[in-house]
Amino acid sequence: MKKMTVACFVMSTALWAQPALPKYKVVKGYPGAANIAAINAAADQGYRVAFAYQSTVLRLESIPPDTYRYLPLPQARAGASFLNTLNQQGALGYRWVDTLLEKEPHPRNYEYRTAEGFTLNSRDASAEELVREGFEQIGESLGGVVYIRELGNSDIKTRRPSRVLYERTGKNFMKKIGPLAREGYRYRSKEPIRGGRRGLMMELCDSSCGGAVEYRSFDVKEAAQLEHDLNSLGAEGFRVLPNSLYNEPYLAERTAAARQSYSYRVISVSDDQAVEDALNAGDREGYDALGVAAHVGWTAHVFVILKKTIASTAP
Repeated sequence: MKKMTVACFVMSTALWAQPALPKYKVVKGYPGAANIAAINAAADQGYRVAFAYQSTVLRLESIPPDTYRYLPLPQARAGASFLNTLNQQGALGYRWVDTLLEKEPHPRNYEYRTAEGFTLNSRDASAEELVREGFEQIGESLGGVVYIRELGNSDIKTRRPSRVLYERTGKNFMKKIGPLAREGYRYRSKEPIRGGRRGLMMELCDSSCGGAVEYRSFDVKEAAQLEHDLNSLGAEGFRVLPNSLYNEPYLAERTAAARQSYSYRVISVSDDQAVEDALNAGDREGYDALGVAAHVGWTAHVFVILKKTIASTAP
C-alpha cells in the first residue's frame, strides 16, 4: 500500500509538473483531407480550428476527453450526393466550418438544404422560404448556396429585415454601408459573388446592438501600414470584424454604447513556426488572434491580425 501511495504521488507530481500547452498551434497545410490526421491529433489535446492561411491555426479551447473532431468536406462539392453526405454527417453532429466539418464536444445535430429552382428569381424565393424556416447560409457548393438548421431546435428566432449589397469595390460598398448604418442596419456577413460582384448583408438592429453603429474600412498593403491604421481605429473604439476579413471591404465597427478601445498587432506570415511563436507571444501579452487578411498584387502577402482590449472609457 505504501509503495502504491508513493507511486500515485510521483505520477500526480509528474502530471502537475508538465508544462502547459501553448494557446495556439499551427498545423502545416490548408485544412482538408491531406492534414486532417494532424488537425485531429491537435484536437485530441484540446485545440480547435480558428482560421487558416496556407496552414491551419488552432486555438486551445477544450479539456480532454471533451474535444472537437474534424472531417474533410467531400471532394465532389455538387449534386445530391454532396448534400446527402452533409446531412449524414450533420445527423452525427458535424457542422460545416470553412473547408471542414466540425463536431463539438457536446454536439448538436444539423440538417442541410439548398435553394431550389431553375431561375434566379425562383432560387431567391426558395432561399427566402428556407430562412423563414430557420435555416441560415453556411457555405457554397457548385450547385449554389448551402443552408443549415439545427435539428430539433424549436426556439428559432425570427430573422430581422436585411439588405444584401452587391458591388465590385470596397469603396462602392462603403458608400452604401454608411447610410444603411444610419438607418439602423448592422453588418452581418459576406455573401456569395453574383454576376462578378461581391455580396454583403446588412441586418436591421434591435436593442442588443447598443445604439447606432459606425463603420470604417481599412486597406491591407503591408504589415507596418496595417498595424498603424488598425491602431488608429482601435484608439477611437473601432473593433475589427473577423468575418469581414475574407475580402474587401475589410471592416471595423463602433457602437454608440461602446466604452472600450483596442490595440492591434499584425504578424506577417512567413514560416509556420514563426507564426506560432508570434501568436503565443501575443497571447502572453493579452492579444487574441482574429484571423487573416491579404494583399494580392503581383504576389500575395498574408497578415494575421491580433486584438487586445486595452482600456475602458466608461464613466
